[in-house]
Amino acid sequence: MHIRLAALIVVITALLLSTNSPSKLDAEHAKLTAACLGNKGSTSHVTGACTTLMAVEGLTPAYQSTLLGARGWAFYCDRQYENAIADYNQALALRSKNATAFLRRAMALDALGNSEAALADYAKTLSIDPKNTNALLGKSEIDEKQGRFAEAVLGYERVLDIKPDSRKSGYAIAFLLNQEDGKDAVKTFLDQASMRWPEQIWAYELRVEYHLSYTSDYLGALAAVSEIDRLTSDIGTVLLLQARVHLEIGDEKKGIEYVQKLAAYQHEDDDTMKGIFIKRWFYNAVGWYLWRNKEEMMLRGHLYAVMGRPDLAVSELENALPSFEYKGRKAILDSFGKQGISVPRQAYDGSPEHLNKAISDYVLHAGRLIEPLKFRSVSTAPHDLEKDK
Repeated sequence: MHIRLAALIVVITALLLSTNSPSKLDAEHAKLTAACLGNKGSTSHVTGACTTLMAVEGLTPAYQSTLLGARGWAFYCDRQYENAIADYNQALALRSKNATAFLRRAMALDALGNSEAALADYAKTLSIDPKNTNALLGKSEIDEKQGRFAEAVLGYERVLDIKPDSRKSGYAIAFLLNQEDGKDAVKTFLDQASMRWPEQIWAYELRVEYHLSYTSDYLGALAAVSEIDRLTSDIGTVLLLQARVHLEIGDEKKGIEYVQKLAAYQHEDDDTMKGIFIKRWFYNAVGWYLWRNKEEMMLRGHLYAVMGRPDLAVSELENALPSFEYKGRKAILDSFGKQGISVPRQAYDGSPEHLNKAISDYVLHAGRLIEPLKFRSVSTAPHDLEKDK
């Protein structure tokens, strides 16, 4: 009897060992670690993985702090800012010199509108890591919102000293200077930028916008586009800028030719169609096969609208859209509706009057997409910098 019991115990032990073998435990731990520290999966999956790992005995305070920070980041990404702050509080209690925890707690506080506490945490981040560009950006944005423009400009300049390709900082400085001192201050900054950061695309993009907004110097604008062409392989961006320059201050016929080239290029290159200037929703919402070979007309219409030429945009779209079958028309009108444009049922049914009204509303909406890039005269139209971001 004892022999049988002993044998049974051996069998059960072997089964337990095989089920919870070190290799399986290691593999499970690796999956949990990848989910938690890599922020992989849904928020509940990531936070659950972090919580499970924190329950393991014998963790060092530094590792516990790391896990809390990872869980806090998952909460932050899911906009659960209070939960994120609670985790960062615990993480900092375990490791007080954690620059990342201070930074991310500042971001969560900022998202909740607690600017003063966020500023304090950005300052703590910078005391530990003086070259932390995210902290510098966060502090500068708060300074900007609270009207401390000189401090904001200094902060953005510090970012550029560390990270010259910070397009956001370059644009912020230019628009702040425009808001405070007008076009002369912008020109001075752009002249300095060309010398301090001669290899940065943003400096030439801003020069294009400066000429479009203030000087109407199309040769100067095209020279800036040529510099962008030298610095980037993004053909779509260069074609778009060439089109804008000619449509707004140059040769309209050439502008139309560049739009045609850009539409053809985008039609051929799906990756380019998802570039910075053209909103991804426009392409993702519409199935190409539904367009009945009207792709380039639709693209040209969208491009003209974005460039502030509703006259040309409406002409293209009114020629293209009415010829679609119901499914193609519905797909496009649905994409309009997702942007907050009211599309009546009659438009879906093909009523010319209602289709044209939907097109006009869409063109007005698309025409606002590029507005944040434009400078405005301080004396006639104060620049709302927050909206431009």
